[in-house]
Amino acid sequence: MNWHNNLLAVGAEMGYLVVLNVNGNLKWKHMVTTSPGIYSVAWSNSGLLAAGSWERYVYVFDANGNLKWKYETGGSIGCVAWSNNNLLAAGGLDNYVYVFDACGNLKWRYETGGWVECVAWSNNNLLAAGGLDNYVYVFDANGNLKWKYRGYKLDVGIYIFVFACLFIGWRMYRWMRKDKEAAILKRLLED
Repeated sequence: MNWHNNLLAVGAEMGYLVVLNVNGNLKWKHMVTTSPGIYSVAWSNSGLLAAGSWERYVYVFDANGNLKWKYETGGSIGCVAWSNNNLLAAGGLDNYVYVFDACGNLKWRYETGGWVECVAWSNNNLLAAGGLDNYVYVFDANGNLKWKYRGYKLDVGIYIFVFACLFIGWRMYRWMRKDKEAAILKRLLED
């Protein structure tokens, strides 16, 4: 979700893009996709609202809810961000960083080594992008790579294994709490 001039934009599951005023009243809503949802929203300084969707589109609306343009990318769009000079960056699960002008023209794109999960502009229009390849990329507004930095590699498999063990353990605990053995299991989990 993102604020602009007392308007709150919210991307929701089931494909809705909702804009509320400061009092929580609906200003407008659009069902922009029939897929699972809108992943990211961002307002520009000039009042344009960008949304990234599961179905591979970048959408841009004006403040009244009129669709200005949409662009189909090669994968789901996980993040969007506007620069001070009305350039829109989008990060895709197709490993690309996309940059558009306010009219929807693709200015440039850059292929990274993994899903792009975050994009952010600096005040002097440098774009940072990062994702699952564990690099942070920094570009100028023309798409020239200024530098990249390799962070620490995360072993996602370990996190999935730990989460699965905790989830299964909790489900077993809840199922067994009705039985006589629940007290024993509870004591084991507390130790």
